[in-house]
Amino acid sequence: MFFFCRNLKSEVKRNINSLTDLYLIRSPYLKFFYRLYYERARYKNFLSKRLVYKFQGPSFIRRRKKFNWRFISIRLTRLYFLTFQDFQYRSLCKRAAKLEGNYEVNYLRFLEGRLLAIIYRLNYTHNIFWILRFVKTKFNVFINFEPKNSINYLVPVGDLILINKKWWHLFDWNLRLRLKRKALFFNRPKYLFISYKCHFSYLMRSPHKSDIIYPFAVDLQRINGYY
Repeated sequence: MFFFCRNLKSEVKRNINSLTDLYLIRSPYLKFFYRLYYERARYKNFLSKRLVYKFQGPSFIRRRKKFNWRFISIRLTRLYFLTFQDFQYRSLCKRAAKLEGNYEVNYLRFLEGRLLAIIYRLNYTHNIFWILRFVKTKFNVFINFEPKNSINYLVPVGDLILINKKWWHLFDWNLRLRLKRKALFFNRPKYLFISYKCHFSYLMRSPHKSDIIYPFAVDLQRINGYY
């Protein structure tokens, strides 16, 4: 078989210049090799003519990689909720499904009702890593006048959230500076009440899906891994 193919290739190379007598060839093997070598020879001839007056090599067409926005949205969501692992999203999903009422409201209550997420939504600063360290430090955040330093503490609806008085001046200066430079990324959510003068806030109700729009619209199925 190898010898037969070799003979076909040599025969095709002799008649590589034209395809005018292709219809006279009856063997399908010979037709295949004839077309193959003819196309290769034509492409080499095209490159040789193209690069006569040019010094650069042939330009290869590269495929543009399509961004998988679905994957990016999942990664953004999981990076925003900084302290959770993949298995924790699914465990919260099961807990929310067992509770009474709307599943989405219960699930967002577990995500956005945590102390870390609420302090970030209060717009004191945009650095979530600084807020993580700030909440973990004792006697910085008070819930109903009791100090709390657990970042995943679920704040009840209606409980007062107070900031230590030694940070008031820094937060006021930071807020004025960002207002002057128009660097506020998002407004106060509708489910939160905040007083920047007295530096206290509280949850008016549980968050809804329409309230969570920054930095992305939350897709609950993708967060849990069902995608």
